[in-house]
Amino acid sequence: MIAYEKAWKGEKDLILYRRGDKDKDDVEKGTQTHLQQIEANVKFRPIARFLESIEYLHLVPQLIRFPRAFTGPGLPGDPFGQGFLDAVARTPKKARVSRLRLIEKALQKAVPWLQEFVQYDG
Repeated sequence: MIAYEKAWKGEKDLILYRRGDKDKDDVEKGTQTHLQQIEANVKFRPIARFLESIEYLHLVPQLIRFPRAFTGPGLPGDPFGQGFLDAVARTPKKARVSRLRLIEKALQKAVPWLQEFVQYDG
């Protein structure tokens, strides 16, 4: 249940403030944010569209290391990353290196002693 919801444009322009207690008349309405509700998300549609474009993978190390050991029909969208390394290899070098650098920067914030994640020469 939504307790409250706030959204800003920039740092100071509050464009949404919703208190969950106002949803007591319609309990189902309190189960979704304005971002999730098509009728309510007009101001947020660019954000909703961006979030829809994000792909989630639950990488299973055994499937990545030994993809041929797990035969059978593949699942639509490869949710467990069986073809993940192939997809990385097919990514053009410039885009791949750029993305790996972004991942490296994020990992260095989470794991400060991480030295180098990407080999930039190939």
